[in-house]
Amino acid sequence: MGFIYQEANAYGVEALVALERHYTPTEEKYCTAVTEAVRICDTYGIPERELVPQVRNIAAAEEYLLEHLSEDEETLQFLFTPLSGSNTCLAWFLVWDYVRPGGEKAYKYTGHTPQQRLRDIVTAVGQYQEDPLPPPQQLDTICDLIDYMDLTRLPPADRWRLLTLYAHLEEYERTACRIVEQSAALLAQVMQTPETDRLLRQCLEQTRENTPRLMSAFAQSQTLSDQSITFLPCVMSFNSMRFLTGDDHITVIAGVLYWLILRLTEKYAANDEHLLACLKTLGDKSRLDILKLLKEQDRSGQELAKELGISQGTVSHHLNVLVRDEFIRIAKDGSRLRCSLAPEAIESMVDDIRRLLL
Repeated sequence: MGFIYQEANAYGVEALVALERHYTPTEEKYCTAVTEAVRICDTYGIPERELVPQVRNIAAAEEYLLEHLSEDEETLQFLFTPLSGSNTCLAWFLVWDYVRPGGEKAYKYTGHTPQQRLRDIVTAVGQYQEDPLPPPQQLDTICDLIDYMDLTRLPPADRWRLLTLYAHLEEYERTACRIVEQSAALLAQVMQTPETDRLLRQCLEQTRENTPRLMSAFAQSQTLSDQSITFLPCVMSFNSMRFLTGDDHITVIAGVLYWLILRLTEKYAANDEHLLACLKTLGDKSRLDILKLLKEQDRSGQELAKELGISQGTVSHHLNVLVRDEFIRIAKDGSRLRCSLAPEAIESMVDDIRRLLL
């Protein structure tokens, strides 16, 4: 088993993710990077200020693509709306080999006979199921394909889309590749920025560090030792890991904010206990008085002791507790230590109270 960390941005992959997100059904009709970030915040109790500003540039690139892409809406919906049986759209099946980083652009299904197209659609059915049934031994007619899809219990809407794909496979393959290629060119115009490069590099570094943590995702694979794994950073897939498997290779599309979101999720999942500790800290009048004084201006420990009329040792004890819970910061100012208020800790506590009680 070998690991490859793909450095270059793959704009074809970015285009696939952006279009798929846009056509993912939501209450607002269309999903965007911002609405997805808000949904994550709502689901995991993360304050929006921690995440939503991070996706503004992603949303701007997404908006640019959608504004400048002129294509038939019905075709776009057919290709990029995820199937109800999975979170993945048909375009991945049609375009992945065409846009795979480092691969030669070639049509995979164009020129296939009707018999081969039947096999192609059976392969597609398998890709959109967690536990696909083995391919049927007899697959000579469209009726055999329908019988197979009946056994897989695909939703009727998905069956219709796959049968439509069978009837027009060459046309849809060429159309999907053309759309993704045009979309990739549009994204390349707005995503080649220092900020994007920084996110991609940071994502790769964090993915390298956390590769052992990711291995549990492949724990059930019997052929893992024979496969190589490529980690590909992706801006548009900012919040997720997507696993694309082949006969001898696995590609992991790693969202550039995936590790940040995971950290925030873990942080706020444990916030009930943290909130109790913070409330206990502020339940002491002297500590509350210290914060009120620091709200006015930064002060040294000696100044706080003098204004509060308590000993230096008692002030030091209270300051240690406040530093532990991140309510204050302490920095060296010449020969003295200066204390300052950390307002973001107060804001975080207020967010937790609002999340739990309002």
